[in-house]
Amino acid sequence: MFLGTFLSNTILMIIIGIVAIRDPDAVKKIDISLLLWAISGFINIILVSVKISIIRKVYIRSKDPQYYDLNFFGKKVYRPDILQKSELAAMFLTMPLFLIMGSYFVARLINLILYGSL
Repeated sequence: MFLGTFLSNTILMIIIGIVAIRDPDAVKKIDISLLLWAISGFINIILVSVKISIIRKVYIRSKDPQYYDLNFFGKKVYRPDILQKSELAAMFLTMPLFLIMGSYFVARLINLILYGSL
């Protein structure tokens, strides 16, 4: 994961450096608000897909008899290993970033719809 981040940042740095050297006015014309809004939307989509995949895995496990027992009254009692610690940590640790990025994206989207600008 860190290697991918390193490579993408390095490639972007090189591309932006070349553009800045060849045409400094192009850098001046970049709309930072639009760029930040697009990045927050992209990050939000990634975080939602992570959360959906975790929920889907837990749902599939909940149907597997290996992960539950039946009590005296015939009701399902789920075992603790239905949810792995790494999945639980991923759900809780990505929540603040998800809320911040999601609220920024939605607030800017509403601003764009109502007033026509970010």
